[in-house]
This record gives sequence, C-alpha cells and structure tokens, in this order.
Amino acid sequence: MPFRALRFDPLLVTEASVRAAGGNLDVILGAIVHRSLEIMPRADGAIVEMQEADALVYRAASGRASDHIGRRLTVGRTFAGRSLMARQPMMCTDIEEVHEVDHRPYRDAGMRALISIPLVCQGKTLGVLKFYSSTAGAFILTDLTIAQLIASQIIIAVRILGQGGRGQPPLGAMVEALPLLIWTMTPSGRLSYRNGQAINLLDGGAGGDLGRETLRAVLPAYRKRVASQWMSALASGEHKSFDCPLTSSRGQPNWLRVHLIPFNRENGAVSQWIGTAIDISAFKRNEAEQREALAESEARLRRVNHRVQNSLQVVAGLITLQADRLPEGAPRDRLLETRAQISTIAQL
Repeated sequence: MPFRALRFDPLLVTEASVRAAGGNLDVILGAIVHRSLEIMPRADGAIVEMQEADALVYRAASGRASDHIGRRLTVGRTFAGRSLMARQPMMCTDIEEVHEVDHRPYRDAGMRALISIPLVCQGKTLGVLKFYSSTAGAFILTDLTIAQLIASQIIIAVRILGQGGRGQPPLGAMVEALPLLIWTMTPSGRLSYRNGQAINLLDGGAGGDLGRETLRAVLPAYRKRVASQWMSALASGEHKSFDCPLTSSRGQPNWLRVHLIPFNRENGAVSQWIGTAIDISAFKRNEAEQREALAESEARLRRVNHRVQNSLQVVAGLITLQADRLPEGAPRDRLLETRAQISTIAQL
C-alpha cells in the first residue's frame, strides 16, 4: 500500500483526542488497536502488552485476542518479550517455527505470523505493540514500517498523559518519538534535518551530502547498487524504496529499509525530500536463519535418502543371491519380481 494512500488520520493522537478519552490510557489504547486494522489489512488483530515486572500483560486487544485482556505472559517466554528485551522491532513468519517460546497463548488466539514493536518512551521500556495473523507469512516489510508509525502514537499518548493531559508535545518531540530514522534534504540531496536516531546511525552534518557520506558506511559489495538507487530517486523525483546494509562494529551489518519521498511544488518540481528508514536487521537475520535451516534440512534429507537407497540395494542383492539358489519356477520368479520392485523404489 503506497504511503500516500494510507488513511492514518483516525489514529493520530492529539491533546483533543486524549481529552475526549477522559485521559484514560486504556480507552486510547483500545481505539488504536481497533482502528489500526484499517491500515493493516493483513492483520487479524492487534495487542498492546504493557510490562509489569517480569511479565507482559494484555492491556488492549482486537480480534480473537480481545477475549484475553488481562492475560499475563512471562517476558522471556514470548516473541514479544524478545522484541522488548532487544528493543528491536521484529517480524515472525510463523511462530510455530520459533523455538524457546510458550506456544500455547499463540495457539489459543490462532496466531501464526507476528509483528512486535517495542514501546520505548524517554529511554524507558513500556511494553510492546503486537500485530498478528492466523496465516503464516502474512506480513511484509511495509507492514513493519506501518506498525512502527502506529506504535509512535501510543508513545505520544503516554507523553501527553505524563504532562497531565495538558499540551500537545512539540513537533520535534513527536518526530523524536517515532521509532524511525527521519531526515529531510533539499532537491539536490543536501541534508537539512535529521532526528536523533538518524544522527546515531548516519554520517553527514547539516548541509552535507547525506548520500555520499552514508555511502561510506555501506558494505562495499552493495555501494554501487545503493548509490544507483539514491541517484535514481534524485534524478526522477519519484518515491524510491530500497534495502541498505551498513557496516557495524558487532560484525553483522545493520540493515535498513530506506524510503525517499518527494514533496512537490504546484508546478511538479521537488521542493524537499523526506527520508525515512527502519532497522530490519532482525528480519534479515531471521530470513538468513530460515534459509540455513532449510538448507540443512535438505542436506539431511539427501543423506537419509542415500542411506535408504544403499540399504535397498543391499536387500536387492541378497534377494538375487537367494533367487540364484532356486531352480526355475514360481518361487524364484516371485523373488525376482520382489527384487525388481525394490530396485525401482531405490531409484526414486
């Protein structure tokens, strides 16, 4: 779904919407988990799980999970808990394939595919926003981006309530609350603004060429491709989306899903670029682990098949020896027929 086609307005949390909810966080969370399904069509429901000591508690929910509000789950035994502890957005293709989690609550609500977004406000972890689907592999990376935008509204609501419900946080604070890297550029690609998360990951000071500076941090094997995508967007004036791996001191790359979005004047010329990026490293690692697991399973199956074929060939040889000792007749013919069947199976 294109960014410009999203109907995000009903989800925006403002001072007025907080007052309309009577300053009740549960009412606000309930509205968000229900309305969010309008722009998350692949989700069957959403859940806000708030952290209480070593547990995550269902505070608001939509879909089948709405019957389980108040449910307590141990942080270390859930997919959402992993996301919370890592402070990383995570997407799961099929929870049944995830080990070391308690699968019962997911089966109770018919959950297979999951997205979990940690809720972090002013450095403090509050809980997670989770989307689920009964269909394995239902979500795509665009859903992960949208889920993070929705999660930002919960953080904004908490900040408004923290101020006693008085005063909308300034725009800068709202941008900093978004779990995204955000920056703006001039039509030629000169950096004019970046939020805190972008400062932490991307080089290039105000007025610098963000594309050229950031390219230095891209893995060498991907630099030409990323540069081509970046320059193509600036030249065409069109929305571009691409994956960008940055080098990391941890040994594994930080993968970002980058969106470059143009804002146009009335004459169609680009007046400004908005850049956003989300960290999809966890998704990429999960994808790589699944590929490795599949390759290992296929190799194991090939080894088993080879052993079975060898065993069948040994059996066929023993039957041949036995048949050779028999005179012509029905018993010998049946043994030879059995040998032929076994040889056929061994070749499958």
